[in-house]
Amino acid sequence: MSFRYAKQQAQDESLPRFQRHQYAFTAHMRAPELAPAPSGIEDRRLAVYRELLFNNVKNFLDNCFPVFSELLGELTWLNLCRHYFAEHAAQSPLFNEINAEFVEYLAESDIIERLSLPPFSKELAHYEWMELVALIVPESVPDLTDTTLTETSRLSVSPVAFPLAYQFDVQRIGESYQPAHAPAQPTFLVVYRKADDEVHFLQLNALSFQLLNWLQEHPQSDLAAIIAHLQNLTGQSAKTLEQALTPVLNDWLQRHIVLA
Repeated sequence: MSFRYAKQQAQDESLPRFQRHQYAFTAHMRAPELAPAPSGIEDRRLAVYRELLFNNVKNFLDNCFPVFSELLGELTWLNLCRHYFAEHAAQSPLFNEINAEFVEYLAESDIIERLSLPPFSKELAHYEWMELVALIVPESVPDLTDTTLTETSRLSVSPVAFPLAYQFDVQRIGESYQPAHAPAQPTFLVVYRKADDEVHFLQLNALSFQLLNWLQEHPQSDLAAIIAHLQNLTGQSAKTLEQALTPVLNDWLQRHIVLA
């Protein structure tokens, strides 16, 4: 629950006294500067809970968003984390959902405007979060030895490969590159986990991004089906497409982005 909801409930005379006391405690933990502490509790003891709860959440955010937090600077990052802790009503009790809900908070609230954060904030946070997603999803990748494309290969996108599209070239953003406006062309990437559990990113062009999305919707497609689909998109000949496509698909097979 958010501190505003907890503060309202703490003032609801229709609730039993112990519940109002609990809500007052919760509101104070979320936003101590906006919600007074419940009576009868020593501030020294409350400070332990305030620091423990907030720092626990912030540590997860620090670990998931190293580039974003560094670019914002210590004070702005701390302020953003405090707003999230105070305002966001968590939907899951799982610790690994803290970062997912932080990305949602950036996308759905007006916090970027309120704190005058960089225009790429939403996408950079999502990009960093997707590395964690690829790392922790429970599906596994078989350690395949045959990664050469043949006419009879039936290809499917790995369950731990995720095509991504951004307006900003998020993979380049860092201390020396912080764009004020999105480039003219969008950025296409795929984040994937290999059989050795290492997470990687690969930049795509628009056509390969469309192909990867199509393969997700049409698993077990052979080379002929893939070429036929691309012919409908591009109007190019089957021979031209096969020559261009074969090294791309072989590369994806070797990277475990697609599986045969």
